[in-house]
Amino acid sequence: MLRIVPVPIFTMMAIAGSVCPCALAQERNVVVEASSIKQTWAVVIGIQQYQAAPRLACAGQDAKLFADTLSTIGHVSRQNILQVTDNTLLKPNCETLRRQIDVWLAKPGECDTLLFFFSGHGLWNPANGRMYLATTDTRLEDIEHSSLGIARLREQLGRCKASNKILILDCCHSGALKGESLDGEKLTKAFENVTGLVTLASCKGNQVSLEWKEKYQGLFSYWLIRGLHGEADLVPDGKIDVDELYRYVSEKVPQTALAEFGVKQTPVRSVLPDVEGVPVVLSLAGGVRAPAPPPAANPPPSARNPRVIHVVLEAPPETLGIRCSEVSDGLLIFGAPAGSVAEKAGLGYAQTITHVDGKEVTSLSELNDMLARARDRGSITITTHNHFGVVRTVELTWRPK
Repeated sequence: MLRIVPVPIFTMMAIAGSVCPCALAQERNVVVEASSIKQTWAVVIGIQQYQAAPRLACAGQDAKLFADTLSTIGHVSRQNILQVTDNTLLKPNCETLRRQIDVWLAKPGECDTLLFFFSGHGLWNPANGRMYLATTDTRLEDIEHSSLGIARLREQLGRCKASNKILILDCCHSGALKGESLDGEKLTKAFENVTGLVTLASCKGNQVSLEWKEKYQGLFSYWLIRGLHGEADLVPDGKIDVDELYRYVSEKVPQTALAEFGVKQTPVRSVLPDVEGVPVVLSLAGGVRAPAPPPAANPPPSARNPRVIHVVLEAPPETLGIRCSEVSDGLLIFGAPAGSVAEKAGLGYAQTITHVDGKEVTSLSELNDMLARARDRGSITITTHNHFGVVRTVELTWRPK
């Protein structure tokens, strides 16, 4: 397909050189291939469910709203957006994501803009010092071959032909395995040698990227998306550039983190010296601000209310029978076999055991020791929370022997 675009006389000789045809101004009409017309491409990934890492509450919603904002507010063609979440046809496992990222980062041309958005867990392997983005099937015993390596992603972004590349990472969440969570500042520095790249990360240093469960979104992603709806158009000129977006989230995120959570969260930006001008993240349709996105559906009231469950067992339990990982605030359950004590007590996937009889529990062996000490007492109380932060208490009782 051919499209007529106007071009000034003095730029005619530049077409065969380094000047992008889509950047030519309007004086004469020349024929330019449609593939040379400036486009925006987006890779949007949000992962909540993990086999061996804590489940997140809002990452999938963040990705969905980001993709929806691009298409409805910025009129980016849906055919130019790869969206992968737990609820899409393509699933966010390692093999699928590696393959799809390879394919999609080869699509942009030299005139185009690439947006790469990731919401999920990031991991750091202390054994080799490398960083990774966790996929739904990441195996902690083999992170190298079951995750998206930052080094690999850096190479993929380096090969991408897009003149503007904007990488947005909301992945330094709490609950990652002890000693293996990402440092937001180091993460942005890992991409410093990629041509034409601007990186925005949700927090710096050893801060945590918070999930704002009342909004059912990550705190950073919530304000990021509000900004892209036009609130970050500070000039205003109908365009949201990276400077405006960074200034906006750098004001809103720390304010909200302190007011709502009593902690610090400060977004980080990295702009490489070879980035030309100030890249535009999104052009508002019609050049006007859009209404803020509607609030996401909250979890049902039954899931939000604290619960106390009483379970009577026929005999003292030797173990709960759970498969779990040690996380920063307890034991994250990722399996409870049929017929196990855990199944009978309703202790299952994505719940975190935080306390037993009011005492913090940090390891499976410690939990089993507590069960052994309770045998003659005839009861034990287990406190858990789920990925929405809902606290639940399970009281197990049995006839002492």
